[in-house]
Amino acid sequence: MLIYIIPSFYRSRLRKEECIFIFEQAKALSKIEGNKVIVLSVHPISIKHNIFSNLKIKNDLNDNVVTHYKKIILCYHPQKNRKRYVKEFYNALEKMMKLAIKKYGKPDVLYAHFSLYAGFCATKLSKKYNVPLVVEEHFSKFMEKTISKDNRYYLEETINNSNQFICVSKKLRENILNNIHVNKEIKVVSNMIDSSFKYIPLKRSNNFIFFSCGSLIERKGFDLLIKAFGDEFKYDKNVFLRIGGSGIQREKLQEIINQQKNRDNICLIGQLSREQTLIEYSNSNCFVLASRAETFGLVYREALAIGRPIVTTNHGGFSKEDWNNKFGQLIQIDDYDALKKALRKIYNEFDKFDLEEISNLCLSSCSEKKIITTIQNYLEESLK
Repeated sequence: MLIYIIPSFYRSRLRKEECIFIFEQAKALSKIEGNKVIVLSVHPISIKHNIFSNLKIKNDLNDNVVTHYKKIILCYHPQKNRKRYVKEFYNALEKMMKLAIKKYGKPDVLYAHFSLYAGFCATKLSKKYNVPLVVEEHFSKFMEKTISKDNRYYLEETINNSNQFICVSKKLRENILNNIHVNKEIKVVSNMIDSSFKYIPLKRSNNFIFFSCGSLIERKGFDLLIKAFGDEFKYDKNVFLRIGGSGIQREKLQEIINQQKNRDNICLIGQLSREQTLIEYSNSNCFVLASRAETFGLVYREALAIGRPIVTTNHGGFSKEDWNNKFGQLIQIDDYDALKKALRKIYNEFDKFDLEEISNLCLSSCSEKKIITTIQNYLEESLK
């Protein structure tokens, strides 16, 4: 099966970790006998920083996944001029599509990630080239109680004009259905955990390490986490909090850290590669992220997959069926006192956790083999 994957966001040579889950899924699909995977990736670039940027289509081959990159130069904000952005996104996409068809042949199926704007543009290509379309939705904005009018339009058009539409969590599907009217069934398939994430025994140490990771933005709740950790463990010299990631709140978060009595035990360690992230998971006792909204929450599952308990919020990424009390602590969003208690409980009762059982429970539902088999089946169903 010749699969053309169309993402709204994708990794680049400079930002290899961006939307890594899309690349890992593409890589897993390419391992299936008979599959060939081509990624068509549009990269918007601000004119302020890239006025002399090369706009030619570039090619890349990584882990048997062929990627075509096409930059578009923006002199405006996409959210303030959506029609123009969608037009430029589509034009760049179509140029890559023509080139890919000439080189590899007409695809059997298009597989888009995010309705805004890859999925929406892919519906146009699907009609033009008479190719079935499967769309997988991850966008956290669709977890908001009320989806904006503009977003509803693009989302509804994408769902109604795709052959299969998939959400990465039941909560995401529920919220979408509460906001729009659709004429087809929406499936739920969780994000895939890459096969490199599997049980890793913990090397015992006198130190206790909480690890957290994500974009340093307000939605991830790092401000609350740092304050709660600083308050709860201000007299515990052997307890540490390590936070991986980059983002616009870095300076603000560092200021909050500087205000804590145990500031030397709290560290922003910066953007991590996939390999570095795995090392941080394996060296930690517990993963914690006080997120305010998640469509799925892949980082939590990665920590569980290697056998570490977690502290999480009811952000929407875990349904009742997904959650198991053996995983750790699940608390309400923005509950400062509950977060402090959860951190302390994990610390005090850590020896009660069966780390290998945590890994097995997680991988039984989110393993690469299970998820990619389901995705492959939906792609094949769209051909009928």
